Amino acid sequence: MKRILITLTACLIGTFLVSGVAMAQSTSAVKGFDTCFNCFGQDPQQAWFTTEHADGYQLMVIDPDTWSSEFPDGNADDPGPASQCQLAADSRQLIDSAIYAGMRVAIYNRNLNCWRQSLDSLGRLEKLGTPVYVWDVETQPGLVPTRADVAAVTKIGYDNAVYSWDGAVRANLRGFHTLPLFVTEVANWNTPGAGPSADFPATNSIAPFDGWTSAQMEQDSTGQLNGIRVDFDAVNAAWLDGLRHGDAASTVRWG
Repeated sequence: MKRILITLTACLIGTFLVSGVAMAQSTSAVKGFDTCFNCFGQDPQQAWFTTEHADGYQLMVIDPDTWSSEFPDGNADDPGPASQCQLAADSRQLIDSAIYAGMRVAIYNRNLNCWRQSLDSLGRLEKLGTPVYVWDVETQPGLVPTRADVAAVTKIGYDNAVYSWDGAVRANLRGFHTLPLFVTEVANWNTPGAGPSADFPATNSIAPFDGWTSAQMEQDSTGQLNGIRVDFDAVNAAWLDGLRHGDAASTVRWG
């Protein structure tokens, strides 16, 4: 897997191509997106979330920490320590806006050292409306959760999922295949596309790797969603519906 130069694109989940993706549609899927709003200086308002939910977007996957605290020198090959991780000032409000619009929310960190700080800082898990923590396992920086990490996330009330692709960390994810998989189909992050593919949202069969034979979420493409930079994700509708639910969106506001 070749190394690419780090750009702000790396703030979103994903950097490389997943090999062996078969293009036959296999499950009913709904729209989702993943993003790191603070990485691009973006601050969408409530109306944006309301509009996107009305257009079918059911899940937001968000890195709530600042890029500068996750990677102090700006290089995704050099993750900072957990002690430097810091929640972005507007993350709670953005999560609140998504839930208030009717979306479900999942959390990830580009730097896995930040997982505990993020979840502890967010608190009040019922307000996340899912909740799911996605372990973002990529070639850069190459971090992999331990079984103890996964157990700790479960203990504090989150479901676990894994974002990765075939060959991302040279099979270091073997044994994690019992967790739901979030896989990417984006071929080149240095040339972001204009939006989702023609068959979006469709989840497709994948060639087996590291014990996985299917994915519950698939990253379709990257681009602009009504002026906001996101990655477009297809989400298995039955899987999403089966996750634990938080408070009713109509009653949730961050205090």
